[in-house]
Amino acid sequence: MTKTSHWIANNKFLISVTVLLVVGGGYYWYTKANIKPAVTQYVSSVVEKGTLVTSISGSGQVAVLNQIDIKPEASGRINEINIHNGQYVSEGEVIGRLDTADAEKTIRDAAMSLESGNLQLTILKESSSNIQKLVSDGYNDVADTFLDLPTLITGLNSIVYDNTIASYTNLVDAKDADLVRPLIKTAESSYTDARNAYDTAFTEYHLVSRSDSQDKIVKFIDETSGASIKIADAVKNMVNLIDYINDYNTKNNRVLPSVYSNLLVKYKTNLADYTSKINPHIASLSSIQSSITNAPLNIASQELSLKQKENTLADAKDALKYYTVRAPFSGIIASTIVKLGDSVSPGTIFATLISSSRYAGISLNEVDVSKVSVGQKATLTFDAIDGYSVTGKVIEIDTIGTVSQGVVIYNVKIGFDTSDTRVKPGMSVNASVITDVKQDIILVPNSAVKTQGTEQYVEVLPLSQITVAGTSTTAVITPERRIVTTGIANDTMTEILSGIDVGENVVTRTILPTTQTTTPTQSTGGTGFRIPGLGGR
Repeated sequence: MTKTSHWIANNKFLISVTVLLVVGGGYYWYTKANIKPAVTQYVSSVVEKGTLVTSISGSGQVAVLNQIDIKPEASGRINEINIHNGQYVSEGEVIGRLDTADAEKTIRDAAMSLESGNLQLTILKESSSNIQKLVSDGYNDVADTFLDLPTLITGLNSIVYDNTIASYTNLVDAKDADLVRPLIKTAESSYTDARNAYDTAFTEYHLVSRSDSQDKIVKFIDETSGASIKIADAVKNMVNLIDYINDYNTKNNRVLPSVYSNLLVKYKTNLADYTSKINPHIASLSSIQSSITNAPLNIASQELSLKQKENTLADAKDALKYYTVRAPFSGIIASTIVKLGDSVSPGTIFATLISSSRYAGISLNEVDVSKVSVGQKATLTFDAIDGYSVTGKVIEIDTIGTVSQGVVIYNVKIGFDTSDTRVKPGMSVNASVITDVKQDIILVPNSAVKTQGTEQYVEVLPLSQITVAGTSTTAVITPERRIVTTGIANDTMTEILSGIDVGENVVTRTILPTTQTTTPTQSTGGTGFRIPGLGGR
């Protein structure tokens, strides 16, 4: 063993420590010289103007826009059916007919009634055209009446104011005189009214001639009739007075002096004669008055009746259309309920019709439905039809929501703009309702907008330090924070109302710094570095 070998053998530990220090120090200085500088990187996006669309999504099922059970509007036997299940029918198309025998009979009866009414009206008009004859007949009746009226009014006066009796109170006991006085007063009062009416009519009788106007003669007829009625009333009241006196004396077993009893019999006979004379005159004059007065009224009444008959005929003809069953709208016959020969009524279901138009029925919560309104556009897709979509618009929104598991739900109907036979009722549908569209507005990605407290801000990179437009920079920079005001937003973009301008770059993602080093490559082959005396044996 040489001296050197012996020294190495005695100082292995010292040599090992020395080698480790040399190697470790060299590695430290090597790696330090090759460390890459650590910087924060930013992914940015250029601020641009564009169009922003916001929407609300929901899912549901396809349903028909209209479905109705078709019912006839009349009763009868079915004698024609023109439809079958699955058939498409147009609005107003005839789908069946009922037997019209009863309806046609009603029309014939109404027509005959109208014809009869026209005939009656013709007769009335012809009668009214002869009203001059009625007036002339009335004048004759007045003349006949005045042949009797003077005698009647004079005779009545002598009975009411009898000089022999002096007062009819003398014909009863003095103690009962008050019983008869009201009857005496009534008789006298009615006679006075009759006398006044007679005097007026008698004056006119001397002034009116047959050649006077119809109105003047008619007035004269009315006055004479009125006077005759008043005279008849006065006669009646006088009869009542005499009957009371006779009855009083009979009940009280009183016998009147013959002079009084004979007068009462005479007066009673005369009053009966007056009644038999005046009543026919009253009847004749009243008939003439009624004919003259009612002629225009009768015509008007008949014309009204005729109008009603015309309406009845028109209604009967109009009802004939109800015996034809028509489709109320265009659609598809879903089912036919009746068969030929069946008897039906307005409550019988003839067939079920569904419209070819479809709608999507979706459910939205109270937050989403507040953003939806009738008329908004929508896009619809279907799970059963891959790659197919159709546009539509909101046609109906529930006014009152329903609570389901603590959530208020509102049903929304979306009508289809086009129809497709592939889209069938009951299919699952996904709808996206467009709630807002803004054009030519400043837009940034949602990730660029940050919030601190009540403020929103974006980070803007200086243009001079952007190395790769729209991607990232490796320069050691600090982005500028800008307070912004935002508008609407969708799932990807946000509207900026103020705070930044078009063309600026905003940070959309920040890559935090990490330390990167270059290490020497170590060989794993048999030529590796070896320190003599270490390892080996």
